[in-house]
Amino acid sequence: MGDAMKIRAKYAEFVGCAIFKGELFNEWRCPDEDCGMHVLEEYSFCPYCGRKLKFKKPEKCDMISISVSNKAKEIL
Repeated sequence: MGDAMKIRAKYAEFVGCAIFKGELFNEWRCPDEDCGMHVLEEYSFCPYCGRKLKFKKPEKCDMISISVSNKAKEIL
């Protein structure tokens, strides 16, 4: 069956949210068990494995704040 099964759309897996330059972005993963690569909501198909994708409204994200200590800043 192989690639023929990838025609059936599966829901992408919601991973979480990220903030980039002040904008909130949803993060998704390809639902294909052999792939699992990062995909965007704009994609109809996974660019890595060809799986047809569909998306549902993500769960609400609870944001956490992460700060970098001065010691870590010295390393970076």
